[in-house]
Amino acid sequence: MENSAETGACHVIDTCLSLGVHFSSRLDARRESALQSEDTDVHLFRTHEPRPEAWWPTFLDRCEACLERVEEAFETFLLTGQGDAFESSVRLSQQAEEAVRATRAGADGRARTPGAAGPGGDLAGVADGLAGTLSAARSLLYALRCQRVSLPAELAEDFAQLVDVNLEACRLLLQRLRAHLSHPNLRLVGDPRLGALAQESDRLARAAVFRLFGEAPGGDADGRLLLRDVVLMTGALSARARRAADTLDTLSWPSRR
Repeated sequence: MENSAETGACHVIDTCLSLGVHFSSRLDARRESALQSEDTDVHLFRTHEPRPEAWWPTFLDRCEACLERVEEAFETFLLTGQGDAFESSVRLSQQAEEAVRATRAGADGRARTPGAAGPGGDLAGVADGLAGTLSAARSLLYALRCQRVSLPAELAEDFAQLVDVNLEACRLLLQRLRAHLSHPNLRLVGDPRLGALAQESDRLARAAVFRLFGEAPGGDADGRLLLRDVVLMTGALSARARRAADTLDTLSWPSRR
């Protein structure tokens, strides 16, 4: 009888131990699964987390370099006209603009600045606006070279002022974007200079077009039409820069955390 009771007790103990091992194994399996799931979630989060610091400085530096090359090319055109020097400067501006586009293309379009809490906080549109403005300037230089545009003496001063105004608008946009990235939790105050530059650009462009067609125009009509297109393309640069700056202003919201 005692042996029977002892055998039964041992059986119960063995059963409990087996159940304990079973449930312990199940808990270990669940714990391991949870850890793997957590690791996966973290991995996915980190994979998709935008890291603007990885490309913004390079993008802005290349934009600044491109703007310098564009300005040098315009100065060469105004001083020397068509020739080897202008062709070389146009080639350098094209290389600089291609570097800007390459940097932007590698950013996958989801750049967000830390702390930006505006409508989406997405700066990709501003980056595209800046890159597009520089691309338009480079395209204008390319058109001047390919079509062998020559400025008449009476238009040279107006066109030089028009170029200065529009490149200054591009500089202001670049400065505002740098300021936003340096202080993402501060809201930028709207800069009235961009609006003023756009208005001045419109005035200069109208004056140049009037000079081409309104003051007893002479010479080749096709040449005047080509010059008109050049003037309008130049004047459009400041409008592009102002639109990009307006987008940036809507995104420059202080963090409300």
